[in-house]
Amino acid sequence: MGNCASNCRAKKNTRSLSMQISSPNLLFADNTISETPKSGMSRRSSVVGMSRRSSVVMRKLTSINKKNSDEADVPSAIVIDRPPNLKEMETIRKALKNHYLFSSLSEESLKVFIPQMKYYTISKPGETIFYQGEIGNNFFVVTSGKLEVIINGKHKRIISKGCCVGEIALMLNSTRTATVKTIERTSMWGIDREQFKAAMLSIYNEKYNENKKFLESIQIFKYLEPEQKEALLNESVPLMYADGEKIICEGDEGILFYIITGGKVMCSKGCVNIRLMGKGEFFGDQALLYDTKRTAMVVADGVAKLLAITRDKLVRIFGDKLQSIAYRNSQKFAIEKNPVLRNLKKNQIEKLIDIGEIKIYDEGNVVIGSEIDKGSKMWILLDGKLVSEQNKEDEIPYQTVIGAEDIMNPRDEKYSTVWKAGVKVIVAEFSIRDIENVLGSSLIDALEKNQVATVLRKVQLFRDLSHEKLRHLSSLLKIEEFEGNECIFHQGDPGDKFYVIKRGQVQVLKNNIVMRTLNQFEYFGERAIVLNEKRGATIVTVGKTICWTLNQTDFLELVNKALHKQLMRHIDLRNDFITLDDLSIVSYICQDLYYNFYLVVHKKRKILYVLKTISRKQINNYRLHDNLIMERKIMMILDHAFMINLVKTMKDQARIYFLLEYIQGQDFYSVLKRLKKLSNSTTKFYACCFLMMLEYLHENKIIYRDLNPDNIIIDEKGYPKLVDFGSSTILYGRTYTIIGSPHYMAPEVILGKGYNQYCDYWSLGVMIFQIAFGNLPFGEESNDPTEIYEIVLKDPIIFPSSTPPHFEKIKNFIEKLLNKSTPAARGNIDVLKSHHWVSSTDWDALLRKSILPPYIPPHENWTEEINNALRSKEDILNGLLSHESMERALTTGDIFGKSMISKDWDYDF
Repeated sequence: MGNCASNCRAKKNTRSLSMQISSPNLLFADNTISETPKSGMSRRSSVVGMSRRSSVVMRKLTSINKKNSDEADVPSAIVIDRPPNLKEMETIRKALKNHYLFSSLSEESLKVFIPQMKYYTISKPGETIFYQGEIGNNFFVVTSGKLEVIINGKHKRIISKGCCVGEIALMLNSTRTATVKTIERTSMWGIDREQFKAAMLSIYNEKYNENKKFLESIQIFKYLEPEQKEALLNESVPLMYADGEKIICEGDEGILFYIITGGKVMCSKGCVNIRLMGKGEFFGDQALLYDTKRTAMVVADGVAKLLAITRDKLVRIFGDKLQSIAYRNSQKFAIEKNPVLRNLKKNQIEKLIDIGEIKIYDEGNVVIGSEIDKGSKMWILLDGKLVSEQNKEDEIPYQTVIGAEDIMNPRDEKYSTVWKAGVKVIVAEFSIRDIENVLGSSLIDALEKNQVATVLRKVQLFRDLSHEKLRHLSSLLKIEEFEGNECIFHQGDPGDKFYVIKRGQVQVLKNNIVMRTLNQFEYFGERAIVLNEKRGATIVTVGKTICWTLNQTDFLELVNKALHKQLMRHIDLRNDFITLDDLSIVSYICQDLYYNFYLVVHKKRKILYVLKTISRKQINNYRLHDNLIMERKIMMILDHAFMINLVKTMKDQARIYFLLEYIQGQDFYSVLKRLKKLSNSTTKFYACCFLMMLEYLHENKIIYRDLNPDNIIIDEKGYPKLVDFGSSTILYGRTYTIIGSPHYMAPEVILGKGYNQYCDYWSLGVMIFQIAFGNLPFGEESNDPTEIYEIVLKDPIIFPSSTPPHFEKIKNFIEKLLNKSTPAARGNIDVLKSHHWVSSTDWDALLRKSILPPYIPPHENWTEEINNALRSKEDILNGLLSHESMERALTTGDIFGKSMISKDWDYDF
C-alpha cells in the first residue's frame, strides 16, 4: 500500500484528473440493464484503486445547478418547439456532417433526429448558454451569431454559424467542461441528450439486427465464429442501384459479395436471363469463395438496395483468402462438434487443421473406398455430401468428421461401405501417421493428457501441483451429477467432501441470502474439512451441474504445506462469517467522490482487509443503486490470481460496505513513473498478465471498460492485480454506455454506436504503447476530453522515430490492438496469445506467478498500527463517522431527482 494516504493527497492534481468525466445516472444503458457509472475514473492509490479525486471536481459537484433539466441550459433563451424549415435543415445537416462525431451518419439517420430539434433565440450579448461545472443536458448547432468559450475563467475560442457546441451532452450525462456565452444576438437549434440517443439507438439497432439476420441466413457464413460474424457485419456497406444499372459484369474480378436488402436484381448469362432475385437472396459468393471471374451479369430490376462486403476488407480482417478461412472454420466447427475431437486443445486443433489435405471430388467419384483400413485415415467433409454406394438414401452431410471413432477404437478391418460424392464435394483428409506426428502421441493419449491438464490446471488450488500429483489426483476424483436447483449440502451439515465444479454453476447461500456465485473449475467445501467444522453455507445448483468430489481423507492427504497455506488464504478471502464488529480500523486511506476507504484488521485472525464504504445518502443522491448491484454481481464471480477479491458485502441503515482483499503493493501508474521507458521483456511481461486478465473476464462475459494504469496494483510479488470494477458490465450482445478514461477509450465507445469486448483490447493497446514508449499514443498533451476524443477518432498512431529494431514485434502487436476501422480485427484472445511477440510465453507459469517479475514494490510494515487498532476500544461505526464530514458537505440534496428504485434493492448485500 505504501504511502497511500499521502498518495491520495499528492496526486489529486495529476494530468489525468482534469480530463476525467464523472457521469452519474447514465440512462443510455447496456441493453436492458440500467446502470450508473463507477465512482469516478481517476488516478488510483496503491491499495485497491481508490480514486484520488480532484478538489476541482468536488467543487464542481457542490455547485451543480439544481434546476429542472429543461431549464438548466440557456435560461434566458426563447425556445420554440417547431421543426426546422428546409434551409435550416441544410445548415444543421452541413454542421453535423463537418463534425468528427457525426460525419459518418447516413442521410437517413440525420432525417430521423433533426426534426426533433428545438429553436433557441438569445437576443442579448453576454447571456450564458451554460456554465462550466453544470450537468450537461443539450447539444446545439449555431445558425447565427457568435459564442465565446471560457474554461476556468479564461477565453478559449469563438463559436459561430455552422459550429456545434455541447457535444459532450450527447455522450455523457456529465458536468460541462466550459462556460459558453453569447457575444451577439444568437440563434441555435438544440436537442437533448436522451432524444438524440433514443433516435440513434433505434436506427442502429434496426439496421444492426436487420443486417445481422441477413448475414446469419447465408450458408457460407453460418458457421463462422461470433467475432468473425461481427467483423463482417461491421464492414458491410449499404449500396443503392437505379433501375437497369449494372451491378456486376460477366468476366469481372470477384471483389464483392452482395446481399439484397430491398428491391430485385436480374441475373443473366450472355443474352439469357437466368434468375430474378429479391430481398434476402445473395449473389457473388462463388467468385469470392473460389477466386474465379464473374460468370454472370447482374442488373438492378427497379431500385435495388444491397449490402456489400469487399474482399479487401475480408482479407484485412482474416489475413487470408476467404476460401481458406471458410475451409478452416468448417474444419474447426466440425472438430468442435465431434464428440471425440472436441476435447483437443485449441492449439492442437489448429495444428491438426494445418496438416489437412484439401481434396475436391466431382459427383460420383469415390471418396472413401472399401480398400481403406479403418483407423488409418480421417476425413472432414467441408462442402457437399457423401452418399453410400450400397444405399443411396444413406448420406453424410457437410461439416462432419469421418473416421475419428475408428482411430480411437482401431480394428483390423476395412470399410464395408463405399462413400461417393453425392455432388461436387470438398474434403480435408488426414492420415493417422500425420495426426500422431503433430500431436506428439496417439490421439487417445493426447486426449487423456488434456483431460488432466485442461481441467485440473484450471482449478486455482491445483495450479502448482506436479504432473505426478495431478495424475494421482485424477484417479481419486469421483463424478457426481446434480439437477437444477438441487441442494448439494446444507448450512450446518458435517463436512466430508471437497467439490470442484466440472460443468455448471452453484450459488453459495448463508441464511438464505446469496453470498456469491461459483462457476466451472471453482471449488467449495474446503473450509469445513480444513477447519474441521460444520458447513458454513448452503450450496444450491443453478441448472444441471457436474462436480468432481474428493473425500475428506484423500483431500487431507493431498494437501501439503504450500496447499494448506493457499487454502487458508482462500478461506480468509471467502470468510462470509465476518461482521463489522469483527473489524478494527487501522488507518483511514482516502476518500473519492462517493466512497471512503479504510485499512481494517480482523480482531481475532489479525488479517488485513480494505473496507470500502458508501452512505445511503450518496447512493440516493447519485442514483448508484444499479451500479452497486452490478459491481457486486461481477465481483462475486471473480476468482483469479490477477484480480482483487471481494470478501463479502454488508449493509446497515446508514451505509453499504464492500470488504475487499488488502493488496500489499503499489499502483501501476506510480510504477510506470518510477521505471519510465521499459524494456521489451518487461513490456511483454505486463502485457501478457493483462491479456490473461481479459481472457478470464471475457470468458465470464464481463467487459472491463476502463483498463488503465490507475486500476492496476502491482502486488508484493511484483504481479499486477486488477481492481475497481465499477465500470464493468456483463455483456449481453452489445452495450452502448459511453464510459471510461478518455485517453484509453476505444473509438467505438466514444461514438456510442454499440460495442463489445473488443473495446478492452483497444485499451490494452494504449497501455502497451504507454509502457513501451513512455507516453500515450493519442492526446498525450491534452487534458480536454473533447479534444482527446477527436484525436482518438482522427489521428493515426505515430511511433517514436528512435524505436529500436527489436521493438518491431511490439509495434505490430500494438497496431493490431489499435485498429480503428474494424474492432473485431483486433483479434480474439487466442489470436492475440498466438501473436509472434507473445507466443513463446509460458502462460501456466505466469498464472502461477513463478516467472521473475521486473519490479517488486517495497514492503510496508503495519505492525504498530495494527497493534494500536487492536488495543483501541473505539466502535468501528464511530470511527467511520469521524471521516465523513466532507461527504456530508457534498450531498446537500438529490441532484438527479426522485429515484424509482425498489425498496429492497439491497437485499443481497
